[in-house]
Amino acid sequence: MATYRRSARRRTRYSASRGQEGQGGTAGRVLLGLLAVAAILYFITASVAGSWLSENIVNPVMEAFNPEPEQAALPALTPYGEPDALSVPAAVPGGMIDPISAPLPADENEPVSAGAPAAAGTDFKLEGAGFYAVQMGAFKSEANAGTEADAVRQRGGAGYVYFDGELYRVLASAYATEAEAKDVRDQLKEDMIESGVFPIEIREVDLRVTAGQNVVSAMTGAVDAIKKAREDMTALSIAFDKEEKTQEQAGEEVSAIGAELKAALDTLKKEAGSDNAVISSLSGAMEKMIGDLNQLASVSGGSSVDFSSRMKYTQIGIISDTVEFIEEITA
Repeated sequence: MATYRRSARRRTRYSASRGQEGQGGTAGRVLLGLLAVAAILYFITASVAGSWLSENIVNPVMEAFNPEPEQAALPALTPYGEPDALSVPAAVPGGMIDPISAPLPADENEPVSAGAPAAAGTDFKLEGAGFYAVQMGAFKSEANAGTEADAVRQRGGAGYVYFDGELYRVLASAYATEAEAKDVRDQLKEDMIESGVFPIEIREVDLRVTAGQNVVSAMTGAVDAIKKAREDMTALSIAFDKEEKTQEQAGEEVSAIGAELKAALDTLKKEAGSDNAVISSLSGAMEKMIGDLNQLASVSGGSSVDFSSRMKYTQIGIISDTVEFIEEITA
């Protein structure tokens, strides 16, 4: 009997243990069931009908069993990773930044107007050129240079005073090649007139134009018109001195050269305005050239020597104005 009672106590303890385990298993299954139901209900929280259950029942239960750690605030980001330049875009589940709501760079938000520049810009070349002037003297004094210039004009030379930063040089004429200038120098030497050859360089300049194609085309037209005016006036001066052109014919051609420059300038102003420093300087140079050409074209009567002097003066003036324009935009 004693043995039986000990066995009964062991069985009782064993049974009690099994009973507690059974109760725990039942409770676990119930809890899992509740969690399963909660999970199902959680997935319908996006619907209007499930919103109240989600907010008042499901979410508190889920948070109780699976509390989430607090998340640190996201730093403000720009599209290039620099902090604090833009506000934080809206966050989406998973901690990702919503690419749709993220702001674009300022230049991409702005509408592109007609003629707007490409991001990289357009390379624009101002071609260089060289002229060779017959120099009648070089002076430190501007007054002395002026006196010599008057004497040169009376003999049919330009009498143009060209200041190179150090000396005031009195120029009689200018040519496209050094050989032509030297021929004139040699002829003057035969007449017992001393002179020299002074080179005038128009430097080549590369520009980056961040403007529309219409502006680039207008600039190209303006620069080409200046180049043509230099070349045409050089050829016309020589032709007049060789008596291949009358004063009337030369005057008509000068007027035509001025008209071409004026048309190019009008197009430049229409397409590019004058706010840009380079455009403003180019327009100013062209206006001065046009004024000098119109003044020359208006000359009537007088001697051929006087008209020849005026032609050479205007021609060298166009060359000098081009040099000054290049110096202004590269200073």
